[in-house]
Amino acid sequence: MNRWIAAIIGLSLFSMLTLSAVWRHYVYAPTQTQAEFNALVDAAKPILKQRKKNDRVNVATSITTLLDTPQVDETDANKTERLKAKQRLDIAIEKERQNANKDDFEAFKASLSALEPRFSALDHAHLTPCQSNDAYRYWGALRLWQSWADKNLSLSGQPISVIADYEIRSAEYMGRPVSFNEIKRIGDAEYAAITAQLGTLEAAVKSEFNMDLDSFAMRPENYSLSEDAIIARTAPSLRRIEKIFAQLGDFDFAPVPAGNIQTQEGYGPAYAIASYVKNKDAMRLYWTYGRYNHMYDAMLIIHEIMPGHHLQIKMPKQRACGKGPVSSRTPFLEGWATYAEILADERGFFDDPLQRLGWLDYRLVRAMRIVMDTARIEHDLSKDQVWALWQEKMPRRLDDDFPREWARISNSPHHLSYIFGSQAILAARDTLREKYGADFNEADFHEAVLNAPHQSLMFLAERIDAQMRAREAVSPASPVPDQAAL
Repeated sequence: MNRWIAAIIGLSLFSMLTLSAVWRHYVYAPTQTQAEFNALVDAAKPILKQRKKNDRVNVATSITTLLDTPQVDETDANKTERLKAKQRLDIAIEKERQNANKDDFEAFKASLSALEPRFSALDHAHLTPCQSNDAYRYWGALRLWQSWADKNLSLSGQPISVIADYEIRSAEYMGRPVSFNEIKRIGDAEYAAITAQLGTLEAAVKSEFNMDLDSFAMRPENYSLSEDAIIARTAPSLRRIEKIFAQLGDFDFAPVPAGNIQTQEGYGPAYAIASYVKNKDAMRLYWTYGRYNHMYDAMLIIHEIMPGHHLQIKMPKQRACGKGPVSSRTPFLEGWATYAEILADERGFFDDPLQRLGWLDYRLVRAMRIVMDTARIEHDLSKDQVWALWQEKMPRRLDDDFPREWARISNSPHHLSYIFGSQAILAARDTLREKYGADFNEADFHEAVLNAPHQSLMFLAERIDAQMRAREAVSPASPVPDQAAL
């Protein structure tokens, strides 16, 4: 009898412990996690509000860069007006930066440090996918601010080094903490990788055409000398690339209007060789020295139109989490368009030797921007010294690009966007491929990437994963809810 009583008591205790464990796992823990998430959001909002104010300074700084760019057929009066506008904006930016010096800077740093472990301790299994996306969004922004606060000694009344100032500006622009050595390492690695690919291409071109790459790139038949000739030769390539991507079905979820081509003689905004004109659904090509080299056609069409900026900006948005336009200032925009080039290469779009040379040459230029910029900062190089570095490391066919690229690196960290942004998207794709294995769907990944209102490169894989899971939870027969952005 005693054995039966002991068994019943034991079974009762086991049941109570089991029920308690179930209750803690399915009721108590989720409730606690939700409460902690809401408390963290409330604590983070004031800091993100400060960040938005700082973002306005960054946007204004980007505008001053554009005001540095001479316009086509600019008169003396127009130049004077442009430079006066730049001076007024520079004064306003400096005033805003001085106002940012706060007496409670150390308390601000302490509050950032206190929030970091709380975000790290969140159990995302008890959050909805959209809550998880928002948690990573806040966490990334706060971690960026923590890095900024740790480096910005000027707000504590201490001098800040040139390299630390460069790290701060670069991190704010890219939306993730970054060190000078990391920037330098990535630029050097990309330069070495592209140089190796150019070596392989040169061997093939010598075998097929009996030319070195300089001669191959500068053949007279590569050039057009007028707007009509440029459009007549480029438009068929645009239609062909749009048709092939449509047949591949990579982006069936995102139909967009057909792209167009415009040209303009002279430099583009921030000295670009091409830009996307949103209200015209067009790629605008800028040509200098009275000629345009068609070796860049495929790269520019893919970057600016399909599946680059045009697709990203003009596709109908069906966001499961968050809303709002894609920022034109973040590396996510240029990162996507550069990732689109890499995706196109995976699909065989750069098999033609001339188009491959154009693509690799421009990737080499992007890498060289970082190599030049970090050398300029680290060793206080003059323009003539950087020009000597360019001549040492770059092929002769790209010598004419130096004045434009010097202007670009001298004005803003925008040139970092291309490589850092595309590498972040590629890393996110690799992470999610490993997580999902055979169930990974690249089209779903692209749809989630293009529908996510990214503000930074922090926690990119986690946030894209949250977007993918949120979309899976919605019935295909029902419209995707568009939640209010936090």
